[in-house]
Amino acid sequence: MDCELHTEYDGGDHTIVVGAVRALGARDGAEPLLFFKGTHFEGVETRASRLEKVA
Repeated sequence: MDCELHTEYDGGDHTIVVGAVRALGARDGAEPLLFFKGTHFEGVETRASRLEKVA
């Protein structure tokens, strides 16, 4: 992912950084990484992977 700084916000004890995505890519065969409610999940099944299983 290639981002350019768009803006920063004061978040009290941290800074919230917002970037403008300039380029985005993925390696062939790479699995998605999900962060939800403070936990990382790897190997999350995607719609595309479900469709590949059917084909």
